Amino acid sequence: MIPAPYYYKDDLGKVKSGEPHYETDYPEYVTITSYEEYNFETHHPDVVVTQYPYDEYSYALTIHPFLYSTNLIKYTDQLVYIPPFVMDEIGPEDERGRVTLRYFCNMPGVVYADTVIVQSEQMKDVYVELLTEFAGEDTREIWENKILGLGSPVYEYEKKIGKDNIDIPEEWSSVLRKADGSWKKVFLYSTSASTLLQHGEQMIGKMKTVFELFQENQEEIALIWRPDSKARDMLRRKHSVLWQRYRDLVQEYKESHIGIYDDSPERDRAVLLCDAGYGDGGDTLNACRAHKKPVMIQNVLC
Repeated sequence: MIPAPYYYKDDLGKVKSGEPHYETDYPEYVTITSYEEYNFETHHPDVVVTQYPYDEYSYALTIHPFLYSTNLIKYTDQLVYIPPFVMDEIGPEDERGRVTLRYFCNMPGVVYADTVIVQSEQMKDVYVELLTEFAGEDTREIWENKILGLGSPVYEYEKKIGKDNIDIPEEWSSVLRKADGSWKKVFLYSTSASTLLQHGEQMIGKMKTVFELFQENQEEIALIWRPDSKARDMLRRKHSVLWQRYRDLVQEYKESHIGIYDDSPERDRAVLLCDAGYGDGGDTLNACRAHKKPVMIQNVLC
């Protein structure tokens, strides 16, 4: 497991100066190796699996150029790209879904990979259509052979986790259970950094309204709030005033004992404990859908 160092970009798309950032929220059983300590040329791994398709083409950030797909293909027999999330299935008439998927599939990580593994045959069909539209009809056979609808390892892993195997922190029990020991209805509230940046004060107000509603019904309902792990860092760097408002809201949530604040790397625990998901779209609510749990996307504007 080699975490890719990444760098934020400014509003003009230029990489900001400073030290690289790394994802650090990994379970203890994952062995981490620095890309600087691993000699790709010497080891020449049989297979390299990537989860970042953009190379330099993301508007918000970039990984280290050495780990771009255009460079990694020099050091392996097979470069494999697997999306790190499960999306809603996209039907033939779902133009909105197709527009969203273009931001993921028409990217170097997909184009340069020897193999691309997506969550279903239906998703494969959409990838093939969009890439053919992007690169020309004469490339269709390339995408048909390269893209495999074998299923998402994210989804397969989550299906194997049983509720009996959940290790619940002791301090959560009093929030999740009633006085007689029975379970409350558990709602998972997922918020994203992008929605905060897009809607600013409106999003802060929306979150307050949500928290007040659940606080009024604490005896019957338990709330698990899972904020985007990048929210703090992105707000601190891009919007100092909003960062202060967000920080105050987090502190108020904790001090008022409204619910559980879960910023741990163990997303699966919250997903398996909840009866329903609510909030911003993304991998957390997609995981809820994968477990056949009802999900509602919040409307920040109302």
